[in-house]
Amino acid sequence: MSRPTKVVATGRGYKGRGLTMDAQPNMTHLALAALVCCGLVQEWLTTNYDGLAQKAGCPQEKVAELHGSWFDPANPILGKGGKMRQDLALRLGETAETADLVLVLGSSLSGGPSICAASRPAHRSLEGCCLGLIVVNLQATPLDGQATIRLFADTDTLMQRLVATLNLTLEAPKVTSKIKLEAKVP
Repeated sequence: MSRPTKVVATGRGYKGRGLTMDAQPNMTHLALAALVCCGLVQEWLTTNYDGLAQKAGCPQEKVAELHGSWFDPANPILGKGGKMRQDLALRLGETAETADLVLVLGSSLSGGPSICAASRPAHRSLEGCCLGLIVVNLQATPLDGQATIRLFADTDTLMQRLVATLNLTLEAPKVTSKIKLEAKVP
């Protein structure tokens, strides 16, 4: 009997559209959320704090916002020299050690958490312990030579084709109320 494959996704968000809380999920966000909801991706790690994974319909418990969150007061955004929350650092480490396949979508892999989440499975794949790493990006990354599959492609185009191949339906949840940008301080 084979064990279930653990697939993790990590990557960039909204391709330079600026820092705005009103940003909306793109095709890649919607496709990843659908893959999470149907069980093909088990975890979504992101260094973005824009909430686009959740806006695309990914359940909060499946998202690890490693650099903080605009929408979660318990997960403040990391400033320069800030430290990642201990539980998120542990989750990142465990994921790097147990993931069977890591999808890096649209990330330059220029930061610490992204490299950690991707490099360990890439190394483990050389030992035959997992499937490794798939990198999809238009620019070169430090882990291109270690990737099991490396595609120089636009993530939205690729994910649209994947969604069609898998016959998935994409639908962003309807958010009916604005999020208040205020909190009561005791």
